[in-house]
Amino acid sequence: MPSGWLALGFLLDFWHPLGVYLIDYLLGVIYLDEQEKLLWWYRNLSRQDYYIQGWKKNRIYPDFIFAKYEKKKQTDYSKVLVLEIKGTHLRNDDTDYKSNIFKICNEMGEKLNWGELGLEFSNKKVAFHVIYGNEWQEKMHQMVEI
Repeated sequence: MPSGWLALGFLLDFWHPLGVYLIDYLLGVIYLDEQEKLLWWYRNLSRQDYYIQGWKKNRIYPDFIFAKYEKKKQTDYSKVLVLEIKGTHLRNDDTDYKSNIFKICNEMGEKLNWGELGLEFSNKKVAFHVIYGNEWQEKMHQMVEI
């Protein structure tokens, strides 16, 4: 990623008229799009698309969902990653709650096949992550490489 984009993302971390944080947009359009190890990625739309229901009333709508290429078959994928990005100023109880829900999802994903739950991505590994704006590039690189 051009170094100017990273600086621009942090300087302009504000609510965009289209309803997304600009850093989310930059991450999806620039970073994920440039990753050769990804088969596909999707910007999950809040209150419209995929959600996780925890023990609180409000649903969790992660920011991005993406899949890595299967090593043996380049037209398939082996792992789906679900990502929630938070600005560094949003380290609070709500973010802790989401992190706990994602931890439970990861633990259950190790015990059960997603197909047993009647969900998409049966026979695929699914991993859930919460990352902060000041660490997204390093964490994303780690997720894509694993």
